[in-house]
Amino acid sequence: MKKDYLLPVGFKKIGWILLLSSVLLGCYMLFLQDKLNWLDSLNEHLLNNTALIGTAIGFARERNEDEMITSLRLNSLFISVYANYILLILLALCFYDFEFLTCMFVLLYTIPAIYYLLFRMAMYRLNKTLRDEE
Repeated sequence: MKKDYLLPVGFKKIGWILLLSSVLLGCYMLFLQDKLNWLDSLNEHLLNNTALIGTAIGFARERNEDEMITSLRLNSLFISVYANYILLILLALCFYDFEFLTCMFVLLYTIPAIYYLLFRMAMYRLNKTLRDEE
C-alpha cells in the first residue's frame, strides 16, 4: 500500500512562498526581538508558531515522482538528520544558557534546509546523468 505524504505538484509555488516568508519571519523574530517590544506574549507566540509551521509544510512532490526520487528523498532526509545532530553536539559543546536556546531555535530550520539542498543537488545530478545518457 503506497502512502504519499507530500503535497500535490501545484502546491510547489505556494510551498516556496510559505517557506521563504516563514524563514524571514523567524529570522526577524530571532535577530530583532529587542525591537519587538510592541508585541505582547500571545502575539509573539503566534508569530513563532507561524514561522515554525510555515517551514514544515512547504514540501510538494515532483511531477514524475517514482521510486528513484523517493529513494533520493529518503537519503537526503537521513543525511540532514545526521548533520543536524552533529551540529547539535558541536553547539552544545560551545554555547550555554540563552545562546544555546537561540542555537536550538536555529537548528529547527536546519533539517528542512539541509534536506532541501541535498535533495536538489541529488535531483540535479540525476537529471544531468539522464541527459548525458541520451
